[in-house]
Amino acid sequence: MKPSDIGDIYKKQKGSVFIEIPEAELMGTLKKIKENGITRICDISGYDNGKEIEVMYRFPIEKDKILINIKVRIARNKPRIKTVTRIFPGAFLYERELSEMFGIDIANHPDLRKLLLHRNSPDAPLKKEVEIRKNGKRS
Repeated sequence: MKPSDIGDIYKKQKGSVFIEIPEAELMGTLKKIKENGITRICDISGYDNGKEIEVMYRFPIEKDKILINIKVRIARNKPRIKTVTRIFPGAFLYERELSEMFGIDIANHPDLRKLLLHRNSPDAPLKKEVEIRKNGKRS
C-alpha cells in the first residue's frame, strides 16, 4: 500500500507523509490500512488550532522507512471521536492521554481514567482557553 492509496497527501517531509481525511472516514481508512499490512500505531497526538482540534494518527512502515501521519479535525466545543482500539489495540494509552489533555470524549474507549495528570490538575490543559495559575487551578 502506498500512502497515496490512503488519501490526498498535503505534505511530505523527510521520512514522513501527511494525509488529511474527514473524521467520518477515519474508521474505514484505518481498517483499510490494517488490512494492507500496516499493523502498528506509534502515536496519536492532538493540536488545538483555535478553531478545531486536529488529531494526528501515526503509523510506521518500517520496510519503506516512512511514517504515515493521518489527520482528522474535530469540533472544539464538544470534542468527540471514536476509539480506534478495536483496530489498533496499541492506541489504548494514546487515546487516554488525548482525552485527558484535550478533553476529547473517546467514544467506546474501555477505560478513560486519568493517565498522567494529578487529580487536582486542570481539565484539558492543552486546550487554548485553559490558563493555569500557580495553584494548578484554571483561571
